[in-house]
Amino acid sequence: MAKLTLISKMYQYKAKQNYIVTCST
Repeated sequence: MAKLTLISKMYQYKAKQNYIVTCST
C-alpha cells in the first residue's frame, strides 16, 4: 500500500512539473 502511495505522489509531482512547463512555454 505504501508503494502505491509513493507512485501516486511521484505521478502527481511529474504531472505538476509537466503542467508548469506547458504553461510557461
